[in-house]
Amino acid sequence: MGTEALNTLYELLSSERRRLALGALIDAETPLVREELARRIAVRRDGRDAEAASETAGTPRRRARRP
Repeated sequence: MGTEALNTLYELLSSERRRLALGALIDAETPLVREELARRIAVRRDGRDAEAASETAGTPRRRARRP
């Protein structure tokens, strides 16, 4: 799991739920919990990507200057 995904997970959960979630990520007996956490992280990340895209929509892109 990458750093960005862990940061998103941290934002989503309270401290008690963080401990439980991190335990679930490590525990091989709980694959459904890991899948649900991964789904929530992906949804949250997609939402951020959509926000960033809407903020930059209409903003002309700069072209790189050639030396």
